[in-house]
Amino acid sequence: MTPPEDYLPATLRTAFRATADDIPADPPPLRLNRPGDRGRSASHALARHVPAGRWRAWGAPLAAAAVVFAVIAASLALTGGPAVTRPGPVRPQTAQAGVPPYYVALVTGHGTPGAPGASGVAAQVRATGTGAVLATIVPPKPYVAFTAVTAAADDRTFVLAAQAAGWKSGQLTAKQIRELLDGYAPAGRLYLLHIDPASPAPGGRVSLQALPASFIPADAYVMDMALSPDGTRLAANIGNQNGRLGTQLEVFNLATGTKRVWSYRGCADCAPAGGGFYVADMNIDPLSWATDSRHLAFVGPARVSTDQGSVRLLDTNTPGGSLIGDSTPVAGPSANMSPGDGTNWRGALITPDQHTVVADLEISSKNEMSVRQELVTISAVTGKVTAILNSPKIGVEYEQILYTNTTGHELVVSYARPGNSAGILRDGTYTPIPWNTQTITAAW
Repeated sequence: MTPPEDYLPATLRTAFRATADDIPADPPPLRLNRPGDRGRSASHALARHVPAGRWRAWGAPLAAAAVVFAVIAASLALTGGPAVTRPGPVRPQTAQAGVPPYYVALVTGHGTPGAPGASGVAAQVRATGTGAVLATIVPPKPYVAFTAVTAAADDRTFVLAAQAAGWKSGQLTAKQIRELLDGYAPAGRLYLLHIDPASPAPGGRVSLQALPASFIPADAYVMDMALSPDGTRLAANIGNQNGRLGTQLEVFNLATGTKRVWSYRGCADCAPAGGGFYVADMNIDPLSWATDSRHLAFVGPARVSTDQGSVRLLDTNTPGGSLIGDSTPVAGPSANMSPGDGTNWRGALITPDQHTVVADLEISSKNEMSVRQELVTISAVTGKVTAILNSPKIGVEYEQILYTNTTGHELVVSYARPGNSAGILRDGTYTPIPWNTQTITAAW
């Protein structure tokens, strides 16, 4: 059997081998919500230190039953998409040559991806050019759904967020309503996924490994996340916006298990906030990394005292603490299209070269009689809009920016056309790609 550390990026392998003697034989216990954990303060729930020596155990491979590999019948039954017709990698079509050849998609298998709280019953490894399913991964028990996915720059390393079942459908009890107001959230876990599309055996195409259970404390959600280009750092907004926990921006070092935490408060009595934007029916990631795997872009306030948003660049090498003090704005209110218009961020990614912000903006007139959506590029130097790439009608979902190349000249976007579809936007030309209509979101 191939050692699990061989599936990791080189930088992580080095760190693991350096500490191999300290790795415990048994993985840390799975921490689920306990009645006594609910209603804790944000400082207690979100700032717990990872116990020394226990984080290293996440490298232990999961049981083989936790991963379900794509076969013809399973792929068709779950998604209705094309099945794998050969064991080797699928060669991308010419139109997709500049986009990574593989991606991981979260699919519902049923229902509507745009429904409130939609999450993926499975994650699928797919070929960009053909849409072929190379592998299907189901959440390891006791988790029932994947809620988020993010990718490193190598097109082989991903992180998935999984969540346990919440309450059953139906009217909430008085106790459940109190728990929700106090910030209840189903138990969650993060998993490192490595893919090897060239493996001749379906069983060798994916490796799924659990990250420390302490990364997601009790009663907290992963609201959005982004894996650094080199695969060594994971940034995530973790917390619960519906309760008093608030949110915090946390950056985990996957080689050491340590973390740094940032937040800000909009007022003296406000809960801590980690930036971002959280609107029902949206699965857009407001976090993105620069090529150096050090600077992280997020959507936050222009000033602590205002609600006017901006895209800010955080130096994650700082010790942590003040999200505003450790970051600088790179695109802000000047993104408004005309005087008097109001701008809401619906998606924002900084290009890896840090020169451009690609943003999906919802723009309302000053009298709010009209609302439109525009995908734009904004200079990270001047904060000025440099181009309007498209202006799709606002439908069930806002347009999502799923991938950008180094300069922002090549994007993968979804919902740019009516219905659940995706395509490559290159120099003003939109090229559709094969897309499962049950896809919630995807990462390249």
